[in-house]
Amino acid sequence: MGVPSPFPETLIKGSAKRSVLRQGHDRVVKRFHAGGPLGRIRDGWRALREQRALLALRAAGLRAPRPLGIRATGRGWELAMESVPDGRPLDEVLAAGQLSRGRLGQLGAELGRQLAALEAAALVHPDLHAGNVLIDGENQPWLVDPARLRRNAPASDPGRIESHLVGLTAHVRELSEPAFRRRFLDAYLDAQLRAAFPADDRAGIALRIERAARLRRRDHVQGRLARWMRRSGATEPFHAGNARGIRARGPEPEDARLFRRVASGLGAAETEWLQAARLIEHGLPGWPPARLHFAPQPAVEFWVPSAAQPPAGIPNPRRLGELLGALHDRGLAPSDLRREELLVRADGRLLLGPIELVSIDPQTIEAQSPPWIQPNLWDWDCLPRAARRACLASFVRAHRAGSADRLRLRRGMPDA
Repeated sequence: MGVPSPFPETLIKGSAKRSVLRQGHDRVVKRFHAGGPLGRIRDGWRALREQRALLALRAAGLRAPRPLGIRATGRGWELAMESVPDGRPLDEVLAAGQLSRGRLGQLGAELGRQLAALEAAALVHPDLHAGNVLIDGENQPWLVDPARLRRNAPASDPGRIESHLVGLTAHVRELSEPAFRRRFLDAYLDAQLRAAFPADDRAGIALRIERAARLRRRDHVQGRLARWMRRSGATEPFHAGNARGIRARGPEPEDARLFRRVASGLGAAETEWLQAARLIEHGLPGWPPARLHFAPQPAVEFWVPSAAQPPAGIPNPRRLGELLGALHDRGLAPSDLRREELLVRADGRLLLGPIELVSIDPQTIEAQSPPWIQPNLWDWDCLPRAARRACLASFVRAHRAGSADRLRLRRGMPDA
């Protein structure tokens, strides 16, 4: 107790209450450091609970790190465990886009089988998302961070399972292709839930899950915006001279400049900051928020590529369709899109400023008229027919839905 670790440490991720560190080559430590006497007592229970959860996963034949023990130090309680060999979070693997289509399919299928085995073992991982699934060097999924694992879960219920699948799909739908998600779904259902979900109903199940996942993801991102207004994994306070506020965590982007916008008041500055954060949380090409100034003058600073410039005239129709389609795919549309809210990168892609976004009716999302008429930006009817067709085609391709939804969307497009 209280003896410093003999291993060199590298921070993997951290927050105000917990940190995950790599020690040496094959050891990971989760450190609980909530602070205060009561927080320290709770941290000890959290460490013990997570160790028991890891053991329960392994006893059920699931891939999970082997716990090595718990100890208390001057820095808080620690749970040591073996590291996942060459492990990377699932969301990072998907975002990197380095796996072939075949390996992605294999990964989706194996992930489906693993999570079906979790269900069969009467275990529920209530905080299961793409960041809590690690992919090892052999392309195999491992379950981590199971502190709130529930054992002796109720018998398989189709409604509960479908809701669970919606949650998992929501976390990866903006990073993955529909084929990956369908391989995952089929493997999950085939593993042992065939009676609850007949094979001839798979297409309908997949469609329901995809549609519900889009809305679940939108609501999840909206809820995550609160962390952009406090010390969190996304932001931290800053003071520089008489300036104070919060700033985004992370290194300064390469080849980028700070772009500052002075706001009419603190409320307006906070709104712009959160609108920019919403785009980033959705993986959309927005202006990354850098700093929110509370004083001496409310303002927001963004990181923008050094070579990015406002569009000289009508934006490239293909690129604009791509941007509006990506918004629509998230269940969002711009309430008003002005030319000054767009920047053109050196590669031609458009970057969207902190605009107000409105939610699209979940019951009619495929039938919504695309937000083409933007009188402050361009005149759709005056564009050449070829340009309009390019815009419509890019709008449809930007959707991460399945082929059936894309076909319905294409049929509902206005005549170019």
